[in-house]
Amino acid sequence: MKLLSLLAFALALGRPLAAETSVISVEPGDPAYQKQVEAAREIHEKNFGKKKKRGWFGRDKTEAPAKKPPAGPGGGDIQVGVDVDPGPATRRTKSGKVLREMTGSRVPGIFPVYETAKRWMLVERLPKGSTRKRLVSKGTRLLVIGSEGIAEFYAQASTRTFLADCENLKAKPMLAYYLSAKSAKAFRKVGKPVIAIKLPKGRKVNTSRATFSKLPNAVGENDYKELEATIREAVIGDVKSGAFQTELDDPGFLRFENSPDPKGFQMKIDYASALGFRGLSRPKIAVEGVQISKAYRRCLRLFDETRPVGACVEMPHELMSETGGLEFVTYDPTGGGRPFLLAYTNGKPLWGHERWGFQLSTKGPTLFLQDALDTRCREAF
Repeated sequence: MKLLSLLAFALALGRPLAAETSVISVEPGDPAYQKQVEAAREIHEKNFGKKKKRGWFGRDKTEAPAKKPPAGPGGGDIQVGVDVDPGPATRRTKSGKVLREMTGSRVPGIFPVYETAKRWMLVERLPKGSTRKRLVSKGTRLLVIGSEGIAEFYAQASTRTFLADCENLKAKPMLAYYLSAKSAKAFRKVGKPVIAIKLPKGRKVNTSRATFSKLPNAVGENDYKELEATIREAVIGDVKSGAFQTELDDPGFLRFENSPDPKGFQMKIDYASALGFRGLSRPKIAVEGVQISKAYRRCLRLFDETRPVGACVEMPHELMSETGGLEFVTYDPTGGGRPFLLAYTNGKPLWGHERWGFQLSTKGPTLFLQDALDTRCREAF
């Protein structure tokens, strides 16, 4: 699947960047990513006992790999970077819950940024086993995008933070960087920091065409009237295809899977907001929560009027903030009506601050960033 890269954000400059900012997918087939998943499974089983699941952790290695996914969004969408082979695909079995142990950016050159102790801190995560060199060092120039705007910063000093990672349920130090700017105005211009993008040396930037729009939650009765039936039918389709996953020892879900009923599960719309997006007549973003027996799934969908555009993008809910604790904002690098969607925690969250990033296209949304600080050393997320 094609994902967003640094160049997508810099298209406002009207000229391409170097091809060295390549896209590296972290789909389950990525060897480095798979090693991290296996290590997390071993720790989980050691601490909590072995429990058979279907999905990445419980799949039969003799299964035939799934067919290669189709090419990513096209038709004028912002698509950049050097495509790479993500490795053999991992088959998602029916009723097999995907355990998402990986956090961070799926695109090298894009990083989550947090405000901690009155300073802005950039976190660069690398999957265990990765041979890629770190992209950030002291003096690295970065564009920081936040709730209000965009401004240029630089990596001022490195630090060892105990807020971002855990091992065996104990805080683990991680290299991070404090950010600074030439002027205090840059901090006020950005607002709440969300992501940072690495800039090549010597590159001049012009962000004058970039636009931002806050998307307050406007969910109401009319959203249920328009979207409920559509969401329920889409969920049934996900159950039939195996995209809606759960643990193996859930007989209630298995019964539902054998006889799916659009009225046979609980559904709520946590968030909904209209947005500007060129190519759709009446675009809207919604975050739904669906409960089928023991299985709960939260995901984000893009709609054009009442028609879902593409598949839903799961937003793992376990030990993460409730949707009501997230703020949403769109960032359009060119002002041309093809924005990216960012989400972040604004108030004090129950666990740790979060950063989310989605690429929107006429083919649907794609997740490119899912990150959180782990201040309480949670079991997994």
